[in-house]
Amino acid sequence: MSHFETYKNLHVLCTISFVLGVTLVTLRTNLLDLLRKLHKGLILLPCVFLFFGLSSKAQSIGCDGFGYLVENSGTPTKQYLVQIDIASGVSEIVDNENLPGKLLDAMGFNPIDGNLWGSASDSSVFVFRGPSSSITFATYPITGLPPASYNSGDISYNGILYLYNTGGSAIQEVDVNPSSPTYLTYLGALPVIPMNISDYSFNSIDSNLYTVTNGGATHQLIRINPITGAETNVGNVAGLAPGDSYGAMYFDASGNIFIQSNTTGKIYQINSTATTTSPFATFITTTVKSPAQSDGARCNITTLLPVQLISFAGVMSGYTSILTWQTSEELNFKEFQLQYSPDNDGSHFKPVDTVAASGSSFGDTYSALYDAPKGVGYYRLKIIDDDGSFKYSNIVKLETTDVPTAHISLYPNPAKDVVVIRGLEPNDQITLIDMVGRPITSASATDDAKQVDISNYPSGLYMVQVLRAGQIVSNLKLDKN
Repeated sequence: MSHFETYKNLHVLCTISFVLGVTLVTLRTNLLDLLRKLHKGLILLPCVFLFFGLSSKAQSIGCDGFGYLVENSGTPTKQYLVQIDIASGVSEIVDNENLPGKLLDAMGFNPIDGNLWGSASDSSVFVFRGPSSSITFATYPITGLPPASYNSGDISYNGILYLYNTGGSAIQEVDVNPSSPTYLTYLGALPVIPMNISDYSFNSIDSNLYTVTNGGATHQLIRINPITGAETNVGNVAGLAPGDSYGAMYFDASGNIFIQSNTTGKIYQINSTATTTSPFATFITTTVKSPAQSDGARCNITTLLPVQLISFAGVMSGYTSILTWQTSEELNFKEFQLQYSPDNDGSHFKPVDTVAASGSSFGDTYSALYDAPKGVGYYRLKIIDDDGSFKYSNIVKLETTDVPTAHISLYPNPAKDVVVIRGLEPNDQITLIDMVGRPITSASATDDAKQVDISNYPSGLYMVQVLRAGQIVSNLKLDKN
């Protein structure tokens, strides 16, 4: 049973709470604040979550396995949303919109809300909301988004729409995460080397964008780092006809990319794009053509996880990376795995920490520390469900410039009331810092040990920072019980 079906079944239990639900609409802020403090097992909590959280989930196309293509045809031109079976090429029109002056393109699948978003060519974005049996359509103006005919688009795993027009020197970023405080806001430009492309897509295996170049005797498979904009030529793709262009690209959960010819409608599969050095294309099937001013998108994860990530960010404190993230919804969710990569393109990640889910249906705030080697490093979250399914967050880039210069320890850890810091020198400054970087308390050392009272502070993760002559000489993780 899917998580969405589980929510639907709760209607039976929540029907008797209808009057309460209507009251909650007007008293939502105060009551939800109170409910967060109640026991997590109360049946009222999933009912309230149903009233306020399910409405957005119900408006979802979801991970149905199909590709989706915007096609333009007819006189006057009409735009159609076409559902495509990638394996067989069978297609079906699921929605059509007659929008003169608003050609739809650069479409991507949003893993946050399960819908299709893209560019409406007039500094606005559009969304097709599901389910696919009853598609709805809307557009939203985006202040500051440079006007352009964006023809390449996809959405990262934290809900950022990446828009690009052929030959441009930057990728434009728009927040389409409904849970984000910057929802429907232009976030800025990511400089890139100009590319002759017609679409790109995010790979869930390594969180990078991939594209295939248009025209010419050969077609290159390009990897684009969504944090730095760095482009890597993976290799020339064997098996593609010279001179063709590819306006629709779809990934699957295994890292295979499917590309669709604008001129012939042929779909090819390129295997293992994250690891191959000799990419080759295999013909799969033929479907509807994807002419200019159109685009394709598809869910490339096995399921939408029951956790909504609002943000994932990091800051440096001396030689320690402080990573923080926030969720808005969680259900039957297991853990976060913090991963680190020292490589310039952020493509070789290794796990460095695991943080268990809090169990809060309303979401929570999390944090982790990592002492990385000196230099540039990349971080991401692997978000893991109870059933083993997972997705990745956005990638955070941080640079470590300092290294530890003193051997300092603290005991006990975890601690409840008092912690002792040893290895100090007179006049060392000791600061207790929470995981959003706020100093909580500070003290000065008089000898090689210092006792700090932590009994009045909430349980959670803290950092004990030691400064000597104004320089950070130690950052220590403290787990407060």
